[in-house]
Amino acid sequence: MCKIICEIGKNFVISEQEENIDVLLKRTEDLILKAKECGCNTAKFQVHCVDDEILPDSNLISPHFNQDRYEWIKRNTYSIDFWWQVKEYCREIGIEFLATPMSRGAAILLNEEIGIDRWKIGSADILDFVMLDYIRDTNKPIILSSGMSSFEELKKSYEFLKEKTNDISILHCVSQYPCPIENLNLNTIKFLKREFPKVKIGYSSHYIGIEDALIAINLGAEIIEKHFTLSRSNWGADHKVSILPDEMKELVNRIRNNEKINLVKYHKALGIETKWIQLEEMEFRKVFRKGLYAGCDIKQGDIFEWDMIYAMRPQNGVKPSENYYQFLGNRASRNYKKYEII
Repeated sequence: MCKIICEIGKNFVISEQEENIDVLLKRTEDLILKAKECGCNTAKFQVHCVDDEILPDSNLISPHFNQDRYEWIKRNTYSIDFWWQVKEYCREIGIEFLATPMSRGAAILLNEEIGIDRWKIGSADILDFVMLDYIRDTNKPIILSSGMSSFEELKKSYEFLKEKTNDISILHCVSQYPCPIENLNLNTIKFLKREFPKVKIGYSSHYIGIEDALIAINLGAEIIEKHFTLSRSNWGADHKVSILPDEMKELVNRIRNNEKINLVKYHKALGIETKWIQLEEMEFRKVFRKGLYAGCDIKQGDIFEWDMIYAMRPQNGVKPSENYYQFLGNRASRNYKKYEII
């Protein structure tokens, strides 16, 4: 049976002005309850730890949300208590709690403080081997999203994870917010099923509507992830690419009823059977890819331990997927200040 992930993300944030944490928690619970009532299997969130995700002076502005990324991430770095209450509410009403860690620090919080049964890796971080190295050591199931990535990058990430865990799923995704129908390229699902025959393949959507998810099911997707909100007019990063409760309920019902959809009618959504980085995704790579930075002050001759190396935005210097292990366990050739490019 297809698993349906309700991507709540940070859609409990609806105001440009910061709100009381109790207000945010109540709104989060309202969204979780709506997801449960719609028939979703999972309520998913994004967890941040600003200290090891993004440089304070990064000066990054996201293409789809005109806000300073550092201030946005700092605002959305919540306490252990907040996430514990969110997870507990999911348990109480009987829906899976799932979260995407946006850095190794966030992954540590989720695994060691909150408790999580499986992982979702966002498209931006499939080459963050600093975080993925920690995640694969937990030996928990992993869902890997493939947006803004080439096939070679996706395969590299998959092979790295596969060294220590076999329970990996892959989601086709296009990192556009929103993604127009002609860029969905849903035939990538067929391509991924052919290239990864032993892997569960699904689809993560940024399309406004539900037809794309139904097409994905018809093409063999076994997991559907859709952004979810109570109003697309709310202030925030993802409301505009989210579906509403009535739409989610309709989608779930049509999936559960094994409804077929006319693929000829939606031929623009199909594209070709391959995986590549679309031109519109390149702007997101500039903002969301990471580089290696010193996680503390390091003296010449010190041996690089895992907690001394951070993968952070922006992507300056060397890449985590290519150079992390070149430094780990070796001696520093010079002094580094915290947050200095390695």
